[in-house]
Amino acid sequence: MSQIVIHNETIYLAGQVGNPGDGVAEQTKTSLESVESLLKETGSDKTRILQTTIWLDNMADFAEMNENWDALQLELVEKLSLLHRNTKLR
Repeated sequence: MSQIVIHNETIYLAGQVGNPGDGVAEQTKTSLESVESLLKETGSDKTRILQTTIWLDNMADFAEMNENWDALQLELVEKLSLLHRNTKLR
């Protein structure tokens, strides 16, 4: 899987995860740092993010993960989370 794909001037990132064994907060921080680094490589930054998808192993970890997001990212994650509440498939 490619970490960066650019198609028609749109940048797609995939597979940005934290280090196994780290806690939720540290994994979130590591993932965000990876996203920012990859965007920088392409000449972009996080202010141009259109969509994010976060897969949590356990929704009980949502509050801890959410604390590590800035205002823009927080809004995107909360909206996505609310869309999937009480569903079995995502």
